[in-house]
Amino acid sequence: MRAKLGFAVLIMGITATVAQVVAMRELVVVFYGNELLLGLLLAGWLLCTAAGSALAGRVAHTLVSATGAFATLQVGVAIVLPITVLAARATLIAWGKSQGQVLGLLPMVLTPLVVIGPLCLLLGFLYTLGCKGTAVHTTRDSLAIGRVYVLESVGATLGGLAASFVLIRYLHPFHIAALLGSLNLVASALLHLRQSRPRALLALLGSCALIAALVASATPLHRLGNSLLWRGYRLLHSENTPYANVAVVEVERVISFFENGLISFTYPDPEAAENTVHLPLLQHPRPEEVLMVGGGLGGGLNEVLKTPSVRHVDYVELDPRLIALAREYLPMEAMAPFADPRVAVHHVDGRLFVQTTPRRYDVVIIGLAEPRSTMVNRFFTREFFVQVREILKPGGVMSFAVTSSENVIGEELARFLACLRNTLAEVFPEVVVFPGGTAHFFAGLPPTRLSTDPQVLLGRLRERGVETLFVREYYLPFRLAPPRVCYLEQVLEEHAGERLNTDFAPVAYYFDMILWSRQVSPATVKLLDGIARAGHWLVWVPGVAVALLFGAVARLRRASAKARQWAIGWAVACAGFSGMALEIACMIAFQAVHGYVYYRVALLLTAFMAGLSAGGMMGNARLRRGSSVLGWFKLVVAALVALPLLTLGVLHMLASMGLGAGARILGQASLPLLLLLTGSLGGYQFPLANELFARAGTRVERTAGTMYALDLAGACVGAAAAATVLIPVLGLPLTIAGLACLNLSALVGCLLCLSTT
Repeated sequence: MRAKLGFAVLIMGITATVAQVVAMRELVVVFYGNELLLGLLLAGWLLCTAAGSALAGRVAHTLVSATGAFATLQVGVAIVLPITVLAARATLIAWGKSQGQVLGLLPMVLTPLVVIGPLCLLLGFLYTLGCKGTAVHTTRDSLAIGRVYVLESVGATLGGLAASFVLIRYLHPFHIAALLGSLNLVASALLHLRQSRPRALLALLGSCALIAALVASATPLHRLGNSLLWRGYRLLHSENTPYANVAVVEVERVISFFENGLISFTYPDPEAAENTVHLPLLQHPRPEEVLMVGGGLGGGLNEVLKTPSVRHVDYVELDPRLIALAREYLPMEAMAPFADPRVAVHHVDGRLFVQTTPRRYDVVIIGLAEPRSTMVNRFFTREFFVQVREILKPGGVMSFAVTSSENVIGEELARFLACLRNTLAEVFPEVVVFPGGTAHFFAGLPPTRLSTDPQVLLGRLRERGVETLFVREYYLPFRLAPPRVCYLEQVLEEHAGERLNTDFAPVAYYFDMILWSRQVSPATVKLLDGIARAGHWLVWVPGVAVALLFGAVARLRRASAKARQWAIGWAVACAGFSGMALEIACMIAFQAVHGYVYYRVALLLTAFMAGLSAGGMMGNARLRRGSSVLGWFKLVVAALVALPLLTLGVLHMLASMGLGAGARILGQASLPLLLLLTGSLGGYQFPLANELFARAGTRVERTAGTMYALDLAGACVGAAAAATVLIPVLGLPLTIAGLACLNLSALVGCLLCLSTT
């Protein structure tokens, strides 16, 4: 029975990770996936799982059989999984919206709790029940908890790898839900085999019937879910690629491609294509070598090839499925440039291509979406602009565009635009910004002189004989009217001191998040801005305040069992917080140094989860030896104080090495190793914490539920705070230093309150 329960716990870990990936992908499509959303989604998942674990810790002692309840709840997981995916796709209808309409902060906060809450509660409940069931077959409660923790971590590791490399690529979400549900039903049936033969046979037949129903309903549910999500559109195609959810829709003979719920491009859209391409090309007297990173499928490549001097175009499009689907759904003339011998297509990360290309270019056009996340923000940082400068010929020009305003520019938008302009100006000697509903940024190297004179640009257009519909004599004089240009320049000059956007302080995506929040909830802007103003206080005050509190508690109630449990619980919560925050920080640093993170996210997560598994096994081994549990617990907490400082040293070393091949190789090795070490310390600490907590006479289910809930609650706050505020506002170094301070407060609590344990 112990082996069967262990297998069921392993399946629970696989289910939790794969379901988390699927649910977050589904909700990203609904909410357009900025960093605030991702932080709230991850926080909601961890919070609900923690609630389920804590609840089970209080009621599990009333159950006749923890193993039987575990088997029954696994059936519930199998049923809830497809309902969760369907509920995610029905979110817009539930809030009275359709695709393309922006939902506010309240739906963003409540939806994850309603959609994924039931599944997370079940998974949290299962963890505590698994600990109670395993304790029956183990000599010590803390060893049982440690065994379940390790098995769940191993399952999470396997689930992360399977989701990233196999499931997302080849199966749609309802097929994945059916597969996960089938695994849970198999595990449930195995646990029921210990019962009487009639009941075991009934459980086996019931599981087979449910598996058949899950598999048979997957495709019809997929169609129903798509019809709910894309109501009002004619959906031509939808699939999950390794990089995004891609949907192709048609409205009044216009084809639009969506990635994660946001329009990637529309065809035909000649105005956007001409602005993206001809405005930067006209800044160069004779462009011959051109690099486009995105932005070519909506007609951009066609426009580049209209310029007669262009001899070669490198077009970078990360996801090959976009081009494959464009060939299938766009007219032949839209795909004609891909057959032109002057065009070379590269399916690689754009930043990695810029770092490694041997070519030099006259014009570099960044045709990507604006920096709504750290993933896209990498293309708007000082470090990336330095890389682009290195591949430009003398007189070369680079450009990108972000959403702006035709008329009045508000404070939040002004700060966003100024941040980007100041960052460009830090790298390039000349920077020009065109006003309009879309602000176009241009940066140039001598001897080329950038111009805002429409007559200069129109003269080059006539010389080249390029036929355009929008970028022509009636458009440019209006776009570049002196009052409009002067107004924008004045606004940018008023914010000349705005911070720069860098790899390790990605403030631009914070400004973009503020702009997004202004649309959906002005109150959110005030909240985020207030948190940002708190700045450094957020890093130091919590740790210092808690350390002082522990000092007071130790002075008044030194021998109190409650005080000891508070110190242990705070240490576990701090480990969860700092582990999650360091994980996010290492991912941002990894993609900045290496220039590629999509597939390697799975490897980074695997390093962290593998560390948890290994650390948990070592912690269990320490418990079996039964010596110096308290001493080792304090030592691990001290190591968690030193770990952020070690991380700071590694980041400083990577930054000082620059962006060459050596830094990339070192980054590929050192940052995963840091995550492995982070996970190992957290995993090692957890069984020791359970042993110390249980010494107060707490039942196994109460100990397991409380400790697991505190670990997840800390991770929940860490995910939300690090991704949305701390890293973009304070930057990686200060945020990581704050983690050392937080863990130091846990060490103070342990030294003051655990000395008599």
